[in-house]
Amino acid sequence: MNALTAALRLPVVLVRYHELLGAFVRRELRARIEGSILGRVWPVAQPALLFAIYYFIFGAITFKFFTYKYYPDAVQLAASWGMWFWVLQIGRGILMTLSILPILYTLRLSRAKLALTAGMVVWIAGGAAPLLIPMDFMTPTQRFIHVIEILTQNFSLGVTAAYLLRRTASPKSLSAGSGI
Repeated sequence: MNALTAALRLPVVLVRYHELLGAFVRRELRARIEGSILGRVWPVAQPALLFAIYYFIFGAITFKFFTYKYYPDAVQLAASWGMWFWVLQIGRGILMTLSILPILYTLRLSRAKLALTAGMVVWIAGGAAPLLIPMDFMTPTQRFIHVIEILTQNFSLGVTAAYLLRRTASPKSLSAGSGI
């Protein structure tokens, strides 16, 4: 089964096995936080903080080369929110990380394939899907720029979360083809 097929079957699996998936996620998180200073907060906070960094870096790059022409007052708007702007971005990172935990702990893929799958899910579900349909208030060029901007930020979060939150596979499980 390729990564795309696994991702398309995911909603059915989540509904059918939601209790089992919840148990798996709890078990994995317990194993990850054992001995950690920040406990339960760190496994989710780390990718969320990295999302804020990605948002800053990739947002600055896409703003400078693409977005500025369409939204010249975006910097002033973000500055007017003050620290709340970054609280919002870290909160978005936490929500997106939490939303892909079942994917990370249930799909039996190698870490690399899982990272690509998680990145695509976060990119599409995290903002690209609504931009694919025509809108009266955005030109096609503006929608395209936003799709690229969301790709750079959200896809990076999905890949990072997969690599940080998924344990390294043991050689025995890789040889069995399970990827866990």
